[in-house]
Amino acid sequence: MSSRLRLIVLLFFVETSIIAQPVPRFEDAERSVIEIPESQKMRFGYLVVWEDRSKKERTIRLPVFILKSRGDRPKQDPVLFTSGGPGGSSLNTARFGQYYSFLNDRDFIIFEQRGTRYAQPSLGCPELDSIKRSNSWLQLTDKQREALQVQAAMLCKTRLMTDGADLSAYNTKASADDIEDLRKALGIQQLNLYTVSYSTKIAQVMLRDYPASIRSAVMDSPLPLWVNYDETSLCFFAEKMDLLFAACDQDSACRLAYPDLKKRFLQFLQKANRNPVLVELKSPVDSSVIKVSLTGSQIASFVDLGNTYSLRGLPKLMDRLCKTDYEVLKPFIYQLFTGDDRAMGMRLSVWCSEEFPFERMGSPASRCPVSAAYKGMKTEAVPLEVCRTWKLRPADEKENRTFTSAVPVLLINGEFDPDTPAAWGEEMSRQFSNSYHLVFKGMGHTPSQYWDDGCAMQSAQAFFDNPAQRPALKCFTPSKALEFNTGKQE
Repeated sequence: MSSRLRLIVLLFFVETSIIAQPVPRFEDAERSVIEIPESQKMRFGYLVVWEDRSKKERTIRLPVFILKSRGDRPKQDPVLFTSGGPGGSSLNTARFGQYYSFLNDRDFIIFEQRGTRYAQPSLGCPELDSIKRSNSWLQLTDKQREALQVQAAMLCKTRLMTDGADLSAYNTKASADDIEDLRKALGIQQLNLYTVSYSTKIAQVMLRDYPASIRSAVMDSPLPLWVNYDETSLCFFAEKMDLLFAACDQDSACRLAYPDLKKRFLQFLQKANRNPVLVELKSPVDSSVIKVSLTGSQIASFVDLGNTYSLRGLPKLMDRLCKTDYEVLKPFIYQLFTGDDRAMGMRLSVWCSEEFPFERMGSPASRCPVSAAYKGMKTEAVPLEVCRTWKLRPADEKENRTFTSAVPVLLINGEFDPDTPAAWGEEMSRQFSNSYHLVFKGMGHTPSQYWDDGCAMQSAQAFFDNPAQRPALKCFTPSKALEFNTGKQE
C-alpha cells in the first residue's frame, strides 16, 4: 500500500471515529480552565452538544466542574449552579467550594452556559469594550455613544458569524436543554437547581419542560419568563429609591445626619439635568487631565441599589453630592472606562430574541409615577438600538408566558433590589404550588451571594435538605431594618 493510500485510509478512519462519537456526551479533561484549591476533590470536563439541535451540524463544548462532596455518603441528587447575566461566566464559583455548605452532603456541579467566557465558542465582544477605553467616550452625548455601540456590535456580530456561530442558537431554552443533556450524560436521576438572577429563567424552562428531572429549585432574585424587563426597570428603580429614602427617614440617626434627603437629592438631580456637573480627573487611558460632564440622570444611574455592600453608604453619598462634593463621582466615572466581563454576544443574542421583541417601550409616566429627576436615565439591560440592529428571530411566544409547576421552589429576594423586585417573587410564588418566598431586609440583588451575611445561603441549604418545608432559621428576621452609615468613615 502506498504512503498516499495509507494516509487516505487513516484519515477516513479518524473522520469516521469522530462522526461516530455520540452527541450529547461528557468528555473528561486532564486540566481545568481555571485553577481551584488542590484540597477540593473534583472532576472537570466538557459537555459536547449540538449548537442547533434541529440542524445537528456543529457541536459546541461547555465546561463543567463537579466538586465532590465532603461527606462520606453523598446524596445522589447533586446541586447544579449556573450564573446570571445573561452572559456571565459560572466557573469562578469553583474556586470557593469551601464556602458552599451544599458540599457537606452533595456534589456541587458548576455549569458554564453556552456562549459564555470559557465555553467553546465564547461569544465575547471585545469590539464593544474597546470603544470605552478612550477619553472621547465620556465626552460624547448618549446618542453618539449609542451609535458607536451599534457599530461595534455589528462588527462583533459579523466576526462571530464569520467564525461559524449560529447566534439564534444561543438562548435560554437551549441552555435548559444543555443542562438536561448533562444530567443524562452523567447518569443523574434528579438535580437540585441553584440559580441567580437571569439563570432563574433557565430554571423556569427546566421546570416547565423537564419537571421529572428536577427535585427542587432555588431561585435567588428571580426574573420571571413573563416579565418585560425594560418596560418597567425605571419604575422599579424609582420605587426602590423611595423605599431607601423612607428607610433613612425612619432611622433616627440617618434622618438626623441627612435631613430631607429625598427632597434635596431630587432637587440636585434636576439642577444637574439643567446644568450638568463638571468633574475634572486624571484619565486612566493616558494620565492626561480630562473634564467629564454629567447630567442628573447619569449621576442617578450610579446609585446602585442592587449592591448590598454599598446600600448602607448611599444616603451619605447622596448627601455629599447635594453639598457639591463631586470627588465621590470619580470612582464611578473610572468604571465607565472599563469593559464588560460578560460575553456580550451571548447577552445580546438572548436579550434581543427573548425580551426586546415582546416589549412595548414608551414613556414611563404612562406606567408608573417617576420623578422628573430621573428623566433620561438608561435602565435598559441592553441598548435598545443595538437590539434593533442585532436582528435575531424572536423567541417562541411561550418563552414569554407564565406556567404552573408543582416542583418545590424557594424564591429569594432582596428588599431594595430594583432589578428583580420582590413583587415578582411574590407573583411567582402563586405560579408554583409548592413554593416559599423569602424577602431579605436590608439587601439588594442576589442575597445568597452576600457573604457578610450567610442567612440566604443557609436558607437555600435548609430547603435542599427538606424541600417540603419552608426554611425556618433564626437568622431570618423579616422586620430587620437596614443600618445606615452615618459616621465619618466610609
